[in-house]
Amino acid sequence: MNDLVWYDGESVWLTDVDGEVFEGVCLYADEEYSEVLYERGEECLMIANFLFYAEDIKEITVLEDEGGPYGPFSGPWGKIELINAFDGARRIEDELYYEREANALRMLRLLEHLFEKGSEYKARTKSEVAGVLGEVLDYDEMSDACRRKVESLLEKLTGQ
Repeated sequence: MNDLVWYDGESVWLTDVDGEVFEGVCLYADEEYSEVLYERGEECLMIANFLFYAEDIKEITVLEDEGGPYGPFSGPWGKIELINAFDGARRIEDELYYEREANALRMLRLLEHLFEKGSEYKARTKSEVAGVLGEVLDYDEMSDACRRKVESLLEKLTGQ
């Protein structure tokens, strides 16, 4: 495995030791940062709110943006977004506060899809997700693209 720091800020396809595949933009955490925040003094990669330590990673591929509709990613959202959407409002909020716009936009696309007319998504109520979206609008670091998407989705969920 290459030094994990090499993947900092990169869009990746990460396969864990169980064969599960995760896509997203990585942030690198050194041993000190990891110890302070996660009480585990080992370097790791973060994709949204998921941590991957060297021993958890089987393979990492850096993704190049080939000009597709989702940038370097294979689809509009991925496994991390699906897990977070079903795990609860705070997990959705975590992902929307994440520092990388690409990951937040993936979550917003998934939420928009899940609440489309006829969707069978029942894990979260519209009001629960609308509450989270209202809270994240106060986040100063949110990109304009994310802010527009949050406002649009909030309007659809609340009818206002």
